[in-house]
Amino acid sequence: MSTERLTRPGAPPVRRSPRRDRIEVILSRAVGIVGIAFGLMAFPVAIEQREILSPMGFWVTLIAVYGSLVVNVVASIVQRFVRTANAAVAIIWLVTMALWPLFVVDAAVVVDGRAWPWFLASVAVAAAAGAYLKVRRPITYLAMAVIAYGYVRLLPSGGGAPLDEMLLDVLSTVTFGGAVITIFTVFRRASSAVDKAQAAALSRYAEAATQDAISRERVRVDALVHDSVLTTLVEAARSTTPEAMELSARMAEEAIGHLEAAGEASSRTTEQETEQDAGSSLAARLEQAVAQLGGDVVLRVGELEGRMLPLAVSDALHSAAMQAVINSLQHAGARVARWLAVHAVGDSGIRVEVGDTGVGFLIDELPSERLGLRVSVIERVTAVGGSVEIDSHPGEGTIVTLQWPGNPEGSEKPS
Repeated sequence: MSTERLTRPGAPPVRRSPRRDRIEVILSRAVGIVGIAFGLMAFPVAIEQREILSPMGFWVTLIAVYGSLVVNVVASIVQRFVRTANAAVAIIWLVTMALWPLFVVDAAVVVDGRAWPWFLASVAVAAAAGAYLKVRRPITYLAMAVIAYGYVRLLPSGGGAPLDEMLLDVLSTVTFGGAVITIFTVFRRASSAVDKAQAAALSRYAEAATQDAISRERVRVDALVHDSVLTTLVEAARSTTPEAMELSARMAEEAIGHLEAAGEASSRTTEQETEQDAGSSLAARLEQAVAQLGGDVVLRVGELEGRMLPLAVSDALHSAAMQAVINSLQHAGARVARWLAVHAVGDSGIRVEVGDTGVGFLIDELPSERLGLRVSVIERVTAVGGSVEIDSHPGEGTIVTLQWPGNPEGSEKPS
């Protein structure tokens, strides 16, 4: 017997791209860790300069600066109030540097070496870059920082350095601070570009999904028109006996029911479209539909207790199975055995089999205009992720197997 199996390949997974917030987390934690490292290196210098500072000045500067560094690294780890903590580090450093002459015991005495907060200048600039997203504010802060330090460096309390030495220190601060601001800017712009590219890709994917949904709806409508209207009209035109006329009347009633159901289905919301249907309910619907059509069709139902499937899948299997039954009634012959079987497959799948021992046909010679098989059966089932297998040969009958593999393990939706 010739056999054909049709499946619908699953959509490729959507890959996630790096996001701006991930870059911000990395940068904030880098500032926090580097701040602690630089603080540890500057701590011995701060202790050495304790003698030139007033007791209150020493403790105020030490607690304020190092306390802000500790708070900043904790905030970066827990990711709470990160920008506020960065801003606190930057502001406290700038105030400490600008008011340094007020903290020394004797402002007229020339201090040996640089004021210890200078060793944390790059950390302060990095904190400013972390606190403010626009690049102009960190640059403005860098300018204020070098002005404050340059002024203090020329004073006796700041070491009384000559102008050229002060300019070298300022240039060093500008170089390191500018590099830090550049790094922040480059990473942020790169991550923003990635986010924009991802958003564009998702937009194109959503558009493609919409077009796919429209295509599926078109297939559903085509199948409905064929199943409910064309088939009924063709059968009515062929009716020459009372039995055939009665079958046509029943098919017309069923067509009206299908059209009414289609109107209700079109008005469903997205949440309703994800409803679940029991396998036993599908079997009951098939039994009722077969009884309405009449004909000698044997229904075989396996164990389906607890077997659930999406309502869209249930509708597709039901409609495709009934179209296969109608095809058998129309083309297989009068005195042949017919059956419709519903069984569970695997952990969550379901299989519907429609068969007869009638005239059969060659699949390769099936006309392309046979909408009942192509649209109403094959495309309808494959559109919901199922597969269709047709086993037929002239004189040996036909078996149409509709199978839905079920949900992937751990998933709530069909693939």
